[in-house]
Amino acid sequence: MANYFDCLRCGAVTEVFTTVPLCGKCGSSTGVIAKGPQGAMVTKTLRNASGTDISSDPQRPADAPELRVEPRLSVDRHGTLISGEISAPCVIQNMCTRGFLIKYPKNLPLERVLQLRCELYFEQFVECIVQVRHINREYLGARVIEINDHGRFLCERFLDERRAANLNE
Repeated sequence: MANYFDCLRCGAVTEVFTTVPLCGKCGSSTGVIAKGPQGAMVTKTLRNASGTDISSDPQRPADAPELRVEPRLSVDRHGTLISGEISAPCVIQNMCTRGFLIKYPKNLPLERVLQLRCELYFEQFVECIVQVRHINREYLGARVIEINDHGRFLCERFLDERRAANLNE
């Protein structure tokens, strides 16, 4: 039975037959999300469709930090999720330029594509297209799949300022 992985570095989906997942596009061996045979998310650790942990790597200590290409920062920003003519309020809990953890208690299907609008600065909004990657009762994880240059610039500036403020605390 094959397993599928999303590369967190480049976003490619790769079918993997071994316990060492390598991205078929960029060759990365870090930061992957396991998926079952039908593409449904299984977990952030590497598990096959039957639930067996296949992520054990003797080179990596158990308390190693999360393997993200870009770390997420905690924020508390109100936003709006938009799907067609329907919009709903949400709260951004953490973010990076590649994705968001969004407090949104309504159930959305995995892979749903939505527009996200969030005010990062007074009357300066980031607008992007996101895809639902994981969900639970209160939160959803969304990967940015489309963002314009202005939105990317706003996100990068906002995150740089937050990182600098965190260093000074």
